[in-house]
Amino acid sequence: MAALTAKPTRKEALAQGLKRYYGKVCAKHPELGGERKVSHQNCVGCAREHFRKWAANNPHASRERQRKYRALHPEPHRERNRVYKRINPHRCAAWGSKRHAAKLHRIPCWLTSDDFKTIEIFYEAAAHFTKVTGVKYVVDHYYPLQGKTISGLHVPQNLWVISAAQNARKSNQQPEI
Repeated sequence: MAALTAKPTRKEALAQGLKRYYGKVCAKHPELGGERKVSHQNCVGCAREHFRKWAANNPHASRERQRKYRALHPEPHRERNRVYKRINPHRCAAWGSKRHAAKLHRIPCWLTSDDFKTIEIFYEAAAHFTKVTGVKYVVDHYYPLQGKTISGLHVPQNLWVISAAQNARKSNQQPEI
């Protein structure tokens, strides 16, 4: 058995059970230094391009393949989600609020993608204020989504950033002017 080298040949990679080896440098991807897949001997970059084209032409099959992979390997998927949530708490809060509003049928059909980006900015501002001041800030609906006398919509014009204490005092009421 050949000793482990920095860049194994295909024969060494097969013997060691590796998935990649180094061979002839691909003209399209010289930056990869000849890295190839053992299974089909193609350049890693060319294989990636081929798969992306296939996925674009077969979106349903691609999604099904991803779903099956996540079912077989749930922990890496969960870890990616944990990292994303830790890095982007404002986006996760915006999505959660959007889902809640959708369940209450409080998102109008005329809302644009720019409006959703604006809503996300409110959540980003709340996270920033919390980090800077040390006081918890939240995004609140000026007119509650389920008020007793008036119900608001989940639109940028109905949102504002206030402290969590103010939001608790306000409860489900329209603030006094």
